[in-house]
Amino acid sequence: MQITHVIRGDDHLSNTPRQILVYEALGHPVPMFAHLSMIWGADGKKLSKRHGATSVEAFRDEGFLPEALLNYLALLGWSLDGETTIVPPEALKASFSLERISMSPAVFDFEKLDWMNGVYIREMDPQAFVSHMIPWLEKAGLGTTGELQARRDWLLALAPIVRERTKRMTDIAPMVQYLFAED
Repeated sequence: MQITHVIRGDDHLSNTPRQILVYEALGHPVPMFAHLSMIWGADGKKLSKRHGATSVEAFRDEGFLPEALLNYLALLGWSLDGETTIVPPEALKASFSLERISMSPAVFDFEKLDWMNGVYIREMDPQAFVSHMIPWLEKAGLGTTGELQARRDWLLALAPIVRERTKRMTDIAPMVQYLFAED
């Protein structure tokens, strides 16, 4: 498969010598192996299902933006310069190097992920925010996509107020549902 690098958790360190022997026995080039420290939960134990969301879909359903989740995950055990926290995907791709990986285990902090997601939401232009907002409003039963699209100008006027107070996309419907009530 022409794999050149294998980057995985340090819990696989013990089986690496055997895998190298298999590559050599088959006459294939041995890839570079890099082992990252495990990610821990806030309780200091290995991250697992009991700590919360376990799949990309679960994070999406909890209102996290893909770009915020990518940024957060990239900074678990790696840093651009030790200070920068908001790193666009292009910069992540251009700047990633194994030399900047931390030897210490990273701690998955949901509060920091909430904060980072909020930053991405606040930096979104109003048109994009409304486009992201409409499915969440529809899911909450506040209107159909067509009805909400027909009120796009009103939603655009509402966007700056809502965007400033939103950490997750799931925050939007409870925050504005009274505006959709008949009473």
